[in-house]
Amino acid sequence: MHNVVLEAGRIEIHPVQLIEFESRGRLLIIGSAEAVSAVAAHCQPLTISACVTDSSTVTSDDVTLLAGELDSLTGWLGEFDAVIAGQTLRFDLVLDLTDSPILKQKVSPLGYFAPGENQQALAEAIQQLPDLIGIFDKPRYFQYKPNICAHSRRGIQGCNQCLEACPAEAISHAGDEVRVDPNLCQGCGSCVAVCPSGAMNYALPSLDVSLERLRSMMQQYDELETQPPHILIHDESNAQTLLEMRGHELTDNVITFSIEEIGALSMPFWLAAMAYGAAGVTVWDALTHSDHDWQELQQQITLTNELLNGMGYSTAIHWHQGNDFTALKSHIQQLPKTE
Repeated sequence: MHNVVLEAGRIEIHPVQLIEFESRGRLLIIGSAEAVSAVAAHCQPLTISACVTDSSTVTSDDVTLLAGELDSLTGWLGEFDAVIAGQTLRFDLVLDLTDSPILKQKVSPLGYFAPGENQQALAEAIQQLPDLIGIFDKPRYFQYKPNICAHSRRGIQGCNQCLEACPAEAISHAGDEVRVDPNLCQGCGSCVAVCPSGAMNYALPSLDVSLERLRSMMQQYDELETQPPHILIHDESNAQTLLEMRGHELTDNVITFSIEEIGALSMPFWLAAMAYGAAGVTVWDALTHSDHDWQELQQQITLTNELLNGMGYSTAIHWHQGNDFTALKSHIQQLPKTE
C-alpha cells in the first residue's frame, strides 16, 4: 500500500448544509422504579423526569415523576415528544430502560438510548448523556432529485425501495415524491444503494467527488505499479483505526479508499472503478455500526456481479465483514489474480 497513492486522494470536499440540534438537558427516563433509581444519580447535571412502568417507588430525589402511562414517543435530539396520559411533553434526551425498545428503528434517533440488557451499552449511555447539553450539528447527508424519482406518478404507486431500506425510518411518502427527514437521517447510504433512478444521492461526499478522488489515486498508482489495483472501500472509524495500525501489512496492489459510511458508495462507483482499470473492489464492514446489517448493500453487490457475469466478466465486487485484520488480509490474498 503506497502512501503517495493515499495522498493523491486527499482533495478538497465542498461543505454541505448542516442540521442543527439544541439540547437543554431535559432527560426522560422510561423504566421500572428500580432501574430509574439506579441510573438517576449518574445523569447529573441533566434535568430528569421519569415515566415509571411499575408501581414501585423511585428512591432518587433528583427525579420528577410523571403520572400515567406513555402513549407514544417521537422525535430526535432536542425535540422528543412524549405523550403521557394524553399530555404531550417535550424532552431533549431519552433513556429507555424497558426490555424492548419503544422506538423500533434499526438505527435509533440521535439522543435516544435503549441499552436493553446490555450493561456495557447502559454504561456508555450514562457516560454520554451529561455531555449532550448545548448546540450540535451533523451534515445533511443526502441529495434528492424528485424530478427523476420513480416513487409515483399521477397517484400511481411505483418504487418504494428507499422507504423499505432506510434503517432510521427517515423516509416517508409525500404524494408523487418521497420526503427525507434530515433530523432522522444518519447517512448510512442504504437509500442510495437501492435507488434505481439516481434520484437519491449521497452528499458527503458526492459521487462526483468520490470518483475524482479515485481517478487521482489510480493515476498515481499507475506510475508505480503495473498490475491492476484492488480497491478496498472502508469507513473512517473502526476500519481507519485498524489501517493506521496495520495498513503497512497490505500488499502494494491494494488501494484503500476511505469514506464516512461504506453505504455511500454503490454500483455506479464500483463499476467506475472497474472501468478505470481496477482488478476488483472489496467493501469492508469493520463492524463500526452494530445496528447496521447492510443487507441492501450486499444485495447491490450481488446484482452488480450478476451484471458483470452477464457481460462475460468474472465476479469482481466483494464483501468482507469483521474487524480481524488478519482475516481481511487473507480475504485479499485469496482474490483472483489479474495481470
